[in-house]
Amino acid sequence: MHFPPRTHIALSGATLLAVMLFGLVALQHQAAASGERAAHSPTQAKDGLGALLKADGTLKAGAQGSFDARGYRMKLGATGEPLFTMAAGDDDKWDDQFNAPGFDDYVHAMAVSGTNVYVGGSFRHIGKLSANYIAKWDGNTWMTLGSGVSGEVRALAVSGSDLYAGGYFTMAGGVTVNRIAKWNGSAWSALGTGMNNTVQAIAVSGADVYAGGAFTTAGGTSANRIAKWNGSAWSALG
Repeated sequence: MHFPPRTHIALSGATLLAVMLFGLVALQHQAAASGERAAHSPTQAKDGLGALLKADGTLKAGAQGSFDARGYRMKLGATGEPLFTMAAGDDDKWDDQFNAPGFDDYVHAMAVSGTNVYVGGSFRHIGKLSANYIAKWDGNTWMTLGSGVSGEVRALAVSGSDLYAGGYFTMAGGVTVNRIAKWNGSAWSALGTGMNNTVQAIAVSGADVYAGGAFTTAGGTSANRIAKWNGSAWSALG
């Protein structure tokens, strides 16, 4: 059997040393180039947000990751893109537009009157607005109803300019109300002495307000889970 001759490559000591030195120089050059690219890469945030911005305040192409934005404010450009500008003085806070909109907990009840939408639930904030379980949307913005109520809202009903709210709360706008209250557009008021337990449903018919829930007394009267308010006193239904 015949085998083809092997090919041998032999390097002298001087030649081998030259090859090794050439490789080392090439590796050092490559590392230096990589370091230079990393130092100027827009994806690096070690110098803060400023290193990632163009002169007009927009982000450089390729910018990504988490950035330290202290000392900057954000606004929107003509096409909706974020623009960052230096904050005045020692203001190092994020702009309000970074705050997530919406509720921080559940909405359990809604009532609508004209362009006003009333909501109640277990939430305490809407975005950065401190709402305390109840709020109004007027078609453009969220608004508080005084200082709100002291606990979860489970039921809402509207009659004319009056809003009725029921739930787990015992205070509304600093007034003792015991699970049910009325908002007249400027202030909270109690409906008698209220209930001894939760109100979970409200309906309004004319001057009468009907409430249902887990209570057994309404205004001190035995009412077993349902009662009627006639504008001045509570009474049981049967």
